[in-house]
Amino acid sequence: ACVPMPSERPSGRPSSRSSRSPSPVPSGRPSEELSSRPSRDPSGRPSGLPSEEPSEQASGRPSGLPSSLPSEQSSGSNTNDSTAAAEGQPIGNATNPTVAAPESVHAADCPWHMDMELDHACTNSGNYPLEWDGPDLRDLVFHSTAEGCCAFNNYGDCEVVPREDACTRLELANEDYLVTEVPWDPGSPARWRADRDVSSSSTGDASSASVTNVPVEGIGASGDLTLRMHVPGRATLRCLALVDTHMPFDNFVLWVDGQPRYQYYNLLEGWTEIVTSFERGDHRVVFRVENANFDVVLDRDSGDFGTGRVWLDGCEVHPGVWGARG
Repeated sequence: ACVPMPSERPSGRPSSRSSRSPSPVPSGRPSEELSSRPSRDPSGRPSGLPSEEPSEQASGRPSGLPSSLPSEQSSGSNTNDSTAAAEGQPIGNATNPTVAAPESVHAADCPWHMDMELDHACTNSGNYPLEWDGPDLRDLVFHSTAEGCCAFNNYGDCEVVPREDACTRLELANEDYLVTEVPWDPGSPARWRADRDVSSSSTGDASSASVTNVPVEGIGASGDLTLRMHVPGRATLRCLALVDTHMPFDNFVLWVDGQPRYQYYNLLEGWTEIVTSFERGDHRVVFRVENANFDVVLDRDSGDFGTGRVWLDGCEVHPGVWGARG
């Protein structure tokens, strides 16, 4: 039989079919030059079981995004920490400092928290983000005493800034009540005031007065009217509102325990009834008029954009759900 002989020079073209079988036996010697290409595509699987020992060199990257909230408990805390935190005392010592454990303090108690305007300071004012009233945050940021706030925030040289006025709170001990004189907190300095020139009463009673916001200047500036209360069972707050705010300049929002319940972007014709209900317990209600968080280039007088004012009148707190009493 004739055996074909290879050509003296390669043709430069691959053979018609490539062999699928490997070479018979590996040479056992590494190639003289390193290839700049990987031997094969990555498999996407680890090469073997992970080692139980740490790597010799740090990767230089964090293992994940840092948490924006403090941890609930310091790793160096002891069994006496929770007792000290409940009493509002700093815990730990100079050689092994720890932070106070979170306290269960409601916004209705005018709690202490970090000051929003001063560094290394604690205050019990109402000036803080309304989202802090929510159940997910309030136990982390509120404290029953200034000492507890300073210790939790690790303020070594802590400035204590008490609110200038008394903390008002509506305390209802039983379910037999109807509150028509609501103890409002207009803020400090006051951002709301009484207005005897505007009333929802059709009789023109001079003794009747609404409350209205004092417009403030500045991008994102706001004025809050706050009600703190404790109710022994289901309760309802009912108010009449005259809304004369309009985006893109400002808007009117009702917040309850850190959650917005009603938001008005445009002015409303005539008095509007606002009704919101609560379960048994502590609650913080905030009526807020807030400027837009951007610079408005329009002229307010160029259109029907309102005056940036809101009036509340005839507010009352009563037991049960509005309209469900028989």
